[in-house]
Amino acid sequence: MNTNPHVSLLAVCGSLRAQSYSTAVLRTLIDHVSDNVRVERAAISSLPFYNQDLDDEQTRPVAVTAFKERIRECDGLLVVTPEYNHGLPAVLKNAIDWASRPAYESVLKDKPVVCITASPSLYGGVRAHVHLQQLFASTLSRQIIMPPVALGGIGGKVVNGILSDGISLDLAIGALQRLVEFVRQERQS
Repeated sequence: MNTNPHVSLLAVCGSLRAQSYSTAVLRTLIDHVSDNVRVERAAISSLPFYNQDLDDEQTRPVAVTAFKERIRECDGLLVVTPEYNHGLPAVLKNAIDWASRPAYESVLKDKPVVCITASPSLYGGVRAHVHLQQLFASTLSRQIIMPPVALGGIGGKVVNGILSDGISLDLAIGALQRLVEFVRQERQS
C-alpha cells in the first residue's frame, strides 16, 4: 500500500495555440491544485507523427521516449482539449497513438485519466469527449468520466487567460478532484 500523500499528475493540452481556451482552462486548474498535488505539463508539439517503423527501442524518437516515461511516472493524466471539426485535434490523437503502444500493455494501461473539453460552441466539445472516451477505453486506461465535463461557450468564460465562469470552474475543479481522490483510493486498496 502506497501511503505517499503527494499526487503527481501529467497535464496534456490538445491545443498548440498559446492563448487557447484549453490552455486557459488547464492553467486555471493548475492554479487551483492543493499543496500535495503536483501537475506538470507535457509538451506534445515535438512528437513526430506516429510511424510504426520508428516505434522500437532502436529507432523511437527521443521526444516519444521522454513523453512515455513521463506518463509511466505520473499517478494520473489530466487532458484538456478543444474540439476540431467534431473530433480531436490531430496533435492530441497523435500523442495518444504514441503512448498507446504496445497495444494492451502501454503506459496508459490502468492509468487514471480525466478529460475536459472546451469549445466556443454550446456543445462544449462533447463529440471530442466521446472520442476521448473511446480512445482511452481501447488503451485500458482507468477513466473518471462521471459527470463528463464539456465546457460550452468557452469564449465568454475565459477572461485574461483564466477560466472565470463559476459553474464551469466548479465542474473542472470537481473533475480534477475526482482524479486525485481516485488515485488516493487506489493507493489504499
